Amino acid sequence: MKFVNPWILISAVPVLIIASAFYIAAERRKLQLLAKIPGGDSGENSSLSRAKRRWKFILLLCGMVLLLIAGARPYIHVIQLPAQERSRDILVLFDVSKSMLATDLPPDRMAQAKFFLRDIIKSFPSDRFGIVPFAGNAFLSCPLTSDHHALMTAVNELDISAVPVGGTDLSKALKVAIRAFAGSEGDHRAILLLTDGDQLSGDALKLVPELKKLGIPVVSAGFGSPDMAAPVPGDNGGVMHSASGEIAGTRLDEKLLQQLSAGSGGIYIRSTVSDTGVAPVKKFLSALVPENSQESLRSNPDDLFPWFIGGALLIFAVSGAISERKKVAAFLLIIGIFLPLYGEDPADIYRQAVELQRSGDPQAVTLYSDLISGRDTPELLRGRALQNLAVVNHSAGRENLVKCRQQLALQNTDGALQELEKSLKEFESGSKLYTQAMNFAEKADFESGRTGNFQQLLLDRQEAEKLKKAIEELKKLQQQAKEKTENAQQKNQDQKQSKRSRQQSSSDAAKAAENLQDKAEKLGQKELAKSAADAAKDLKEAEKLQEKGQNEAAEKKLQSAADKLGKHDKKDKNPGKSEAKENNSGKEAENSEKQQQNNGTQEKDKEDKAKKDSAARKLDMLEDEAQSLRDAIRNQQLLRRRPVQKDW
Repeated sequence: MKFVNPWILISAVPVLIIASAFYIAAERRKLQLLAKIPGGDSGENSSLSRAKRRWKFILLLCGMVLLLIAGARPYIHVIQLPAQERSRDILVLFDVSKSMLATDLPPDRMAQAKFFLRDIIKSFPSDRFGIVPFAGNAFLSCPLTSDHHALMTAVNELDISAVPVGGTDLSKALKVAIRAFAGSEGDHRAILLLTDGDQLSGDALKLVPELKKLGIPVVSAGFGSPDMAAPVPGDNGGVMHSASGEIAGTRLDEKLLQQLSAGSGGIYIRSTVSDTGVAPVKKFLSALVPENSQESLRSNPDDLFPWFIGGALLIFAVSGAISERKKVAAFLLIIGIFLPLYGEDPADIYRQAVELQRSGDPQAVTLYSDLISGRDTPELLRGRALQNLAVVNHSAGRENLVKCRQQLALQNTDGALQELEKSLKEFESGSKLYTQAMNFAEKADFESGRTGNFQQLLLDRQEAEKLKKAIEELKKLQQQAKEKTENAQQKNQDQKQSKRSRQQSSSDAAKAAENLQDKAEKLGQKELAKSAADAAKDLKEAEKLQEKGQNEAAEKKLQSAADKLGKHDKKDKNPGKSEAKENNSGKEAENSEKQQQNNGTQEKDKEDKAKKDSAARKLDMLEDEAQSLRDAIRNQQLLRRRPVQKDW
């Protein structure tokens, strides 16, 4: 047996001597104190055992000896392990100018670049990376390091506020990279440039000869569209404008990036949502180290110290279980040492949660939450639990989005809004969980395709927000049409109003009804669109009657338009009951007709008109039912969507 730290064994002798001296002194002191007590530690009536006390001390000494041997790190065999050596030094030049906030790549160019960079860092766990954010200026925010946890933290903190100077000066970023490489220890170096190539100042191509001389290739990844300029978001939620008042646009400058990469011996790729371009970059960076390079080995002793530590702990436990009294069953305490408490394996909990998730049981959410918060959960299972829990929220949000479209097909905008609120809430929870799951990428073995789920969630959330905005605009137009119609009624009844003022109010109400009709048709709200069209027709007729001075006849048209615009509010508040209400209203009309006939107080033309209205309502109901059936069939085809990728 050999020892890594043999000098520790030399200290064992004085340690044992000092411990024995303390024990003897304590034993004498204890005997002196007991001697002062009548019947103390002597005689047959004593309940203390000197033999057990000595055995306890001997066991303590043995435990100390085993700890000292463990500290000397004993071993018998030596094993050969591959040496973890750094082989590549890669400096990342990350563009944080405002043009990277353009949304031609969902959710924006900067977010896409971060996904790209995380995947690259994860693929080279033993290499060193550094980060240089740049805009109008540049600086080294994270020096070359193999600490990937610190790297991921630096990546997460990248935003447009990282560099206070606006603009884009790629040449300054390249100069910072060259200075940083001056103190690099590695022989295989490269620059990874993540930008949209929109250079507003400086001349980066002048540095190409120096980079080629130093043997530092530039691998460029372009983000954005080279064909169409995308607007640059402003500080207040709008878009930026140039000095001449035009909208400021930005497009990918592929020519500059291609010249820079080709001149320095690197490559250029364009990253999109469908093709991130990570594979060719990985291939190029891997080729920096030749495949035939020999892997170095290092000798590592096969340590035996855990066995000695375990033996020492066992001896200490037995020593503590021995009582100094004569009649105590100490073996019961010793037995308790060998009864370990087993907790449920996190892997078993994860498998159980997956099975419950497959069967649609909501109990899976509870199990995933326990795994995420558990202290004994391995990083791999914690990351996968976050991923699967995000899938649960994402899938629930998509189901609510489907229900929203079904409510729209049933002409129920209020119900559609409620489902959209639920959908957006689930998407928000899923977004946070996906982000946390991706933070575990550098700790656990996740596939690079996991970011696809997050990108799909962002697209789904964008679709839900767009649909919510459209429905809210429809409700707003409906309210405006009602208010303008009521305003037209009030002006028509006001004798002080001029003919022109009455006509203008009726014309405004008709335009509002036509706007409502257009919006309702775009959202597939056929009933509302038809009512808005009929109301617009009545309002135009009222305007003509007002021009002729027939205000009483115009009032009837205005009231008819108000009724048509207002009936859908009741239908939205009580979906599924509008048909019953229309049937009840038809019965009430028939009862009213009978009373009119019995009383003889109504004129014949009103009775004929009531009969015609009742027949028209029944025809409208039949037509609406047929239209609803056609819309439901069409929506079944529209609701087929791309499935969310499950972790299992």
